[in-house]
Amino acid sequence: MTNRLSVSMQKGGVGKSTTTINLGGALADAGHDVLVVDADPQGFITISLGLREYYVSEDRSLYDVMTDIDRFDEVNDLIVSHDEFDVLPAHGSNFQLERELWSLSRTQERLDMILDRIAHDYDYLLIDSPPNMGPLADGALLAAQNVLFVSRADPIATFSMNLLTQEIDQLEREFQTSIGILGAVVNAVSRNNISEDRLEWFHQYLGEENTFVVPETVAIGGAFEQEGSLYTYEPENRHREQKTAEVCEIYDRLASTMEEYFA
Repeated sequence: MTNRLSVSMQKGGVGKSTTTINLGGALADAGHDVLVVDADPQGFITISLGLREYYVSEDRSLYDVMTDIDRFDEVNDLIVSHDEFDVLPAHGSNFQLERELWSLSRTQERLDMILDRIAHDYDYLLIDSPPNMGPLADGALLAAQNVLFVSRADPIATFSMNLLTQEIDQLEREFQTSIGILGAVVNAVSRNNISEDRLEWFHQYLGEENTFVVPETVAIGGAFEQEGSLYTYEPENRHREQKTAEVCEIYDRLASTMEEYFA
């Protein structure tokens, strides 16, 4: 059975998509068969991986499949092969999908029902969740039943985490389920008092071994320019090569933690 993980935070701009792409790259580099689900209507993963044509396509999309229970099996036709891992791409119509889901039966369970119809037996399935607490974000948590928090070490990190954990508690009560916490990725960390204070909070809440600190580096943007993760990035100078290796080491540790978590 495919191991699923929702990469989540209800606040935008914290690096969820970046984390999903590079964790997917790390798992694929370790020899795993990975599917990345771009459930964020903004489609950052889809566009960054060079799949823009699917985001604006007039063909069927996740919107068409999720809003029609008789078409759930068609999810298999939406999956796109990429150099590192497969992708279930986002579509511009997914903004409308978030609104329409509230009027449909089993609103928050539909993503889980659709992912259950995927025919291929992937080792890992990563869901890039929308930056809100709407039906797609709730659906990602319920579908995965495991979550990786993504944040920044800034003054509102604690507030954002508390909101998300409250939402998880509510979903667990409402659907009589349990959602496990893999850990947290703290992105774009700089060495200042705010970062240090916030990092200490993550260490106390999740444990230092489950908090993965990713420094800010232009190497990540360079990888996206080449439409892949850091694991296929070809740096143009020694500095970026060194930074790429340093950040890949962090994602390697995260991938190893995920392997142990699901073992």
